[in-house]
Amino acid sequence: MKRLFTALLVFFALTGVVYGITVNGVTDPSKVNGVLAANISKVSGVAYGWKSWGETSEATLASADIFVCLMEDTDAGDDETGQGGGLAGVNLVLTQAGNIAGMVGGWRTFDGGDDEMTMTAAAVNALICNANKTWTIVMKLDNIDVTSTQQLHFRDTAGEEFISLGISGTSKLNLYSEQDNSIDDENTTDSVSAATEYYFAIWADGTDMRYGFTTTRPTKYSDFDVGKRIISTDNTGDYVGEDFANSQHIGSQNGALFSALDLAYIVVAKICLIDNDS
Repeated sequence: MKRLFTALLVFFALTGVVYGITVNGVTDPSKVNGVLAANISKVSGVAYGWKSWGETSEATLASADIFVCLMEDTDAGDDETGQGGGLAGVNLVLTQAGNIAGMVGGWRTFDGGDDEMTMTAAAVNALICNANKTWTIVMKLDNIDVTSTQQLHFRDTAGEEFISLGISGTSKLNLYSEQDNSIDDENTTDSVSAATEYYFAIWADGTDMRYGFTTTRPTKYSDFDVGKRIISTDNTGDYVGEDFANSQHIGSQNGALFSALDLAYIVVAKICLIDNDS
């Protein structure tokens, strides 16, 4: 009977449905019949957690492979502490600068003047520079300054490896990245609107690096309209062995190009959370 239950659980994970598990609270899936949530999350990339996450609890998404940090602190100038990703201690902390306003209604507002948050280099390295060459970054944003601003910037000390996601001078979403001295600088066809709630995403599946923006939480490539998505023509997202010690910034480009925005959360995963075949 125990074997039959395990087989059924794996089957439902493969089909993207996990019956008998309350993902948004009540039941801890990591303890269901000894099947680790982290393992379920690797089946088809998105079978557990990300597809059904309610966006209200870090604990219901966080795993050894997925770091999630919701904006929860209501005091201005306070840091945020996330969960998961196999991280611990200071590596779970998003350190704020510029006296970012406290959380209101699930959002923290960056003023566009000097507000920014940073991860630790150790956290970025552990999540992005993994041996599988797979990773995902998703930010839920609103009220974005759409004039030449930066929403995310990870960079190594030598300035030869980086991932930079921002708004171009024509209000397009811009991916500016470098991998093994190969620079990719591309814009989406469609523009980003200022007063709209978006999900900005950039991810690698071991073969391609892709990015885009959408108004619904993305779980598959087709969730992004054609004009709002791009497959990198130069880089694959292989940052194995690199060290992002120079910049790990959210809301700026290492102290420049500050972006006014509202941030609800950031998710950084060691696995590809977007199904590129759908």
